[in-house]
Amino acid sequence: MSEKHIFALVRNPARAVEKAAPGAKRVLAGMIADTLALNNAEAKAWFEKGENYRNSKNYTEAFRCYLKAAEQNHIEAQFNVGFAFEHGLEVELNEVEAVKWYRRAAEQEDSVAQYILGKCYYYGTGVEKDLGEAVKWFHKSADHNDNAAQYYLGLCYFYGYGVEKDCVEAARWLRKSAEQNDADAQYYLGYCYNYGEGVEKNYAEAVKWFRKAAEQNRAKAQFYLGDCYYFGRGVAKDYAEVIKWWFKAAEQNYARAQNNLGVCYAKGHGVGQDYTEAAKWFFKAAEQNDNMAQYYLGVCYEYGRGVASNYTKAMEWFHKAAGGGNKDAAKKLAALSTKVSKKVAMNGK
Repeated sequence: MSEKHIFALVRNPARAVEKAAPGAKRVLAGMIADTLALNNAEAKAWFEKGENYRNSKNYTEAFRCYLKAAEQNHIEAQFNVGFAFEHGLEVELNEVEAVKWYRRAAEQEDSVAQYILGKCYYYGTGVEKDLGEAVKWFHKSADHNDNAAQYYLGLCYFYGYGVEKDCVEAARWLRKSAEQNDADAQYYLGYCYNYGEGVEKNYAEAVKWFRKAAEQNRAKAQFYLGDCYYFGRGVAKDYAEVIKWWFKAAEQNYARAQNNLGVCYAKGHGVGQDYTEAAKWFFKAAEQNDNMAQYYLGVCYEYGRGVASNYTKAMEWFHKAAGGGNKDAAKKLAALSTKVSKKVAMNGK
């Protein structure tokens, strides 16, 4: 039998044995076992050479050796080759090739490759976007306890991406990931407890998980933790803690935190009343199309709070806020427009 035919058998040994005549099965199985052992030894040798080259920072040779090993079905080498193609390391970036090699590793139960292949389908990277396929590969990886895959699988169940929406199942997978310290999963699990999505509403549990994510610098979790302190949900009211967490989120350019921080400065909650600081934070959020911040900034310009009074700018911000559905801004715009029109008419007399 030629080498070409031997490797053809190796690629699908079970099928080859199944199709063989009864008397030939034992012989064929032995041949395949010997070939697989030889192939595995060669693949391992190429992979180890690649590791040695990588450790000595000769990445070009490392890739060449990894590719040799990958072609002989070495799982780690297949993953490394996929990673190299995905990121353009010592080879031209090629997302389609990356998917090919990740798939080969994933089909051999490499949990990280399964997760990355799921992400490729989730975002349409190197392959046509297919949320159903994404869920399939996330599930395989999550079953191997990959926390990143568990997070994405929870997300898919939470929003109904590629699978029927099921918040109970979402919370189950998010918890598995959160317990492995995935900050994004911790935030979403906190959100589930805060609103009773897939679990019984429990503000104390919400605070617990928001805090874990907030301490890992997740802006949304910092915002919601501040919110809990502001309203006293699951924790005693504490304006100092409110400011601490909203400030952290605001510094990461999270618009809702910036707006709320502006409100605190305007009302003197947890800080000394300071309209200049209030206007500063309203402006940052307003530029990100937060319509409440746009409304409050309009108020600042209307009454000269923290900024020089300017009806034109006030109306501009009221107009933007009203366009985003803010009814109070729409009323303010109408009233201020009437006021300006009357003033112009009086000045014209």
